[in-house]
Amino acid sequence: QRYGGDVPLTTMRKELERIKSDPASIVPDASKPGQTKLLPIVIEPQSGATYGDVASTVDVVKAVGFEEINFGGGRGPAPKR
Repeated sequence: QRYGGDVPLTTMRKELERIKSDPASIVPDASKPGQTKLLPIVIEPQSGATYGDVASTVDVVKAVGFEEINFGGGRGPAPKR
């Protein structure tokens, strides 16, 4: 699921809680054979996102219970205006 712009953190939290409760979100833990974990989350800050935006997002993701957080990127330079 992608979120962008002005999505309220409460909306994001509700969606993350829904994802967490979905049995498909539980995956095998390769580092602990025989155990499972929540799937990893990828945060891809978009052009214009501030450090505060990313930090708030990470706080919500952790509060819901996701432990493996990765950061995406590599979309190239922002479009010229």
